[in-house]
Amino acid sequence: MEEVYAIVYLDTSFYSVKEDGIVRKKVIYNVIGINLDGYKDILIASVDGLTGFVDAIHAAFPKTEVQMCIVHQFRNTFKYVPHKYRKEITKDLKPIYQAPNLEAAETALEEFEKKWGKTHPIAVQIWKNNWELAYFKYSKPIRKLIYTTNPIENVHLQFR
Repeated sequence: MEEVYAIVYLDTSFYSVKEDGIVRKKVIYNVIGINLDGYKDILIASVDGLTGFVDAIHAAFPKTEVQMCIVHQFRNTFKYVPHKYRKEITKDLKPIYQAPNLEAAETALEEFEKKWGKTHPIAVQIWKNNWELAYFKYSKPIRKLIYTTNPIENVHLQFR
C-alpha cells in the first residue's frame, strides 16, 4: 500500500459463478486508490452506496471524507420514479450537483423537494440523505474526480 491515497474509489460487482454444477452470484469488492506522498490515510472515498462501505471506511480511516457516487444516486432514485418522469427529474437534479457552491446546491435541493416531494418522496429523500458529503468542499477539478465511481466501473468491464 501507498502512504497516502488522495482519492479511493470503492465499488462492487456481481458475477455468476458455477460452483459444484450450480450457478451462484458472487460479489467482488474493488478498490482503486489515487496516491500522493505523505502519511497513511485516505482523504476522500468515492463510493457506490453499498450498505456498510461508509461505516467500514470510517472505522479504519475516521478522518476520511466520503462522497456518494452521483451516478449511483441517479440509479437509486430511478428505482422509485416512473420512467415517464425520469427526464424531467434528471433536469431538475442538475442544478443540485452542478451548483457552484453548497448554498446554491441546498437551494436547488429545496426547489427539487418542493416540486417532487409529495409525488416522489423517496426519490427526494435519497438526495437529502446522501448529498452533502465531500463534494462542495473541493474545487471543480476535484469534484470531477470524486462525483462518480466510473474509474472503478471501468475495471469491472475489464474483469468481464
